Amino acid sequence: MTRHLLNITLGLVAVLLLVLMSATVAEKIWGTPFAHANIYGSAWFAALWALLAAASALLMVRRGLLRRMPTALIHMALLVILAGAAVTRLTSCHGLVHVRVGQTVGEFVTDEQLVARFPFALTLTHFDVECYAGTRSPMDYVSRLRIEADTDVAEGEVRMNHIYSYAGYRFYQSGYDDDRRGCTLAVAHDPAGIALTYVGYGLLLLGMAVFFADRRSDFRRLLHRWRTAVALALVLIPGTASAADRSTDTPRVLPPDVAGAFGNLWVLHNGRICPLSTLASDLTVRLCGRPTYRGLTPEQVLTGWMFYYDDWQHQPLIRLKDDAAAAALGVAGRHASLSDFYSPDGLYRLASARRGAPASVVDADDKFNTIAMLTSGAMLRIFPCADADGGIDWLSPADRIPPSVPDAEWIFVSRSLDYVAETVVRRDYAEVVRLVGKIGLYQQRVAGGVLPSDRMRRLEQAYSRLAAHSWIFGLCIAMGLVAYAFWGIGLATGRACPRPVRVALTAFAAALLAWLTALLLMRGVVAGRVPLSDGFETMQFMAWCALALAVALCRRAPVALPAGLVVGGLALLVSHLGHSNPQITPLMPVLASPLLCIHVVVIMIAYSLLAFAMLNGLAACVIRLCCRVASAPVARLADLSRIIVCPAVFLLAAGIFVGAVWANVSWGRYWGWDPKEVWALVTMMVYSAALHTRMLPALRRPMAFHVFCVAAFLCVLVTYFGVNMLLGGMHSYA
Repeated sequence: MTRHLLNITLGLVAVLLLVLMSATVAEKIWGTPFAHANIYGSAWFAALWALLAAASALLMVRRGLLRRMPTALIHMALLVILAGAAVTRLTSCHGLVHVRVGQTVGEFVTDEQLVARFPFALTLTHFDVECYAGTRSPMDYVSRLRIEADTDVAEGEVRMNHIYSYAGYRFYQSGYDDDRRGCTLAVAHDPAGIALTYVGYGLLLLGMAVFFADRRSDFRRLLHRWRTAVALALVLIPGTASAADRSTDTPRVLPPDVAGAFGNLWVLHNGRICPLSTLASDLTVRLCGRPTYRGLTPEQVLTGWMFYYDDWQHQPLIRLKDDAAAAALGVAGRHASLSDFYSPDGLYRLASARRGAPASVVDADDKFNTIAMLTSGAMLRIFPCADADGGIDWLSPADRIPPSVPDAEWIFVSRSLDYVAETVVRRDYAEVVRLVGKIGLYQQRVAGGVLPSDRMRRLEQAYSRLAAHSWIFGLCIAMGLVAYAFWGIGLATGRACPRPVRVALTAFAAALLAWLTALLLMRGVVAGRVPLSDGFETMQFMAWCALALAVALCRRAPVALPAGLVVGGLALLVSHLGHSNPQITPLMPVLASPLLCIHVVVIMIAYSLLAFAMLNGLAACVIRLCCRVASAPVARLADLSRIIVCPAVFLLAAGIFVGAVWANVSWGRYWGWDPKEVWALVTMMVYSAALHTRMLPALRRPMAFHVFCVAAFLCVLVTYFGVNMLLGGMHSYA
């Protein structure tokens, strides 16, 4: 009976995986409405999940799995999550309501195009569109609501990523009218389903914690066997590369030393006072995706836009995320110039980018606005002025200067950059440097008490130069693969790695560790805090940990050196990717959620750990082919892969559910059957087989487990690359 029940459960899992994979292809061919109507929203699809849940529950009982606390908690959590999804399907209601300022409504239109009534009256008392400074491009929508029920009156505010809830109804921003006197709000009513689903998420996290604490688990047994390899299950991260420029015309720029004089000025940037060179670096990376453009310094790029706009507007330096953005601008490739943003008749091509366009198009619009803020002067908040309360306001040339500012100071703030521009036209570079120095003296006179020291400025500039060497991650990965090859050959032949090679690789790892140590210390001093507050800093620290462990353990555990180099290189790669889109203009609030950062970091760590298990599998296959009797190294690699895959699956599950919470907070739905969501779920379900080796005895054999890790990684490749390039969807740019 138990065997038949196991076969039924495995068969249902296989059928469900095939359905999910096929659904993403069907959505690509016949469109999203078809896939949702005929697959995701169909009765037979819900019945398939229900059958799987019932079979799994019966199998747990028959095999006595409920007696083991970790297993019981994890599987019960999954059943509760499925129950929450069923309740959402049966009882939830989603729709849209359009309301004008001063208008009162009592009903909304559901997704099924039916009219549903609120148990209250809803009035829009005020609507506003907040724009990026110095532009007219919308940054956020703000709706103020008044709700009147039988015995209650309430008021609330709805923004992007800031919902308003009343009586179980949640309101989200969805759009606005052209005259900005009305808006469309998304409505979600699902109190029971969300509550039950969140309980399931909580149980799942608890089950994961109990699992790792259980001393009787196979995972703890493997850890005991591989004590020195525990550090290898920390992190791995994938990456990308940038395209080449298509223009050969070099734009006019200031000489490096003259442009560098501008970099010594102070500017209020991202909420702190920093050298203008930092703003220049962020600007260049934000636009180009890399710290330089055609060998020019960041200061030359910034001042080029300031003083030689006619040249720079035709430079294809704006990096686009995908083909959707390129198609919207009518360009070939992944780079566009500022002039590409306008049609031949002078119309802005992305006028509706904030209203339903793909995120990659919104990102292109953000970059256009970044340049607009720079060229309008709104970004250059380099003029400190004392306010009436004795504080310091940092103004840009585009800001309104308070009337309390003395006349001489008013003239200097409003005219000095114009005079600098005139001097640039005359190519009197010595005078340019002198005038920039006068602005620096003005900064010291007005705000000397709050400005960082010159030593701190030099330290931050040195940090920017040191951190600009993004190619190091590629060298680190390459050296790690070389070390991996020597280690694998040694396992297969029984010969140790040649001493000169081992010394050279260890020295390289130690030098890279010293470089990272300097980076982290400098960043901590510049920021005035421990540098572990965002994804970029966390990945840098993880790379440091991996390299430190590699250097410390390479003698006792030779595998630590190649693994540490590969892990460190991939972690540096993801930190580079995280820093390739710095926040100069405020991003859309929906993308600024900390839940998004956690979601992405956790998912990427999981995928990278699975990549490491795949590399182990390939190494084992090579060893077996080269030396058919070398079973011990293959078994050791299998144990290491099992150690890695277990937390990777849990991290993948946690990342998926954190993303679901973020989506629920932002859009009112915790699951939308987007292709990338579906393939992330497929990947988690496929790799969960590695945690069920007692039910799948074939995976107990080391070589079979290696083959599984290599084959299963195809799911990761489809999730990360296939969806982006072939299937599309909301996440296709990520």
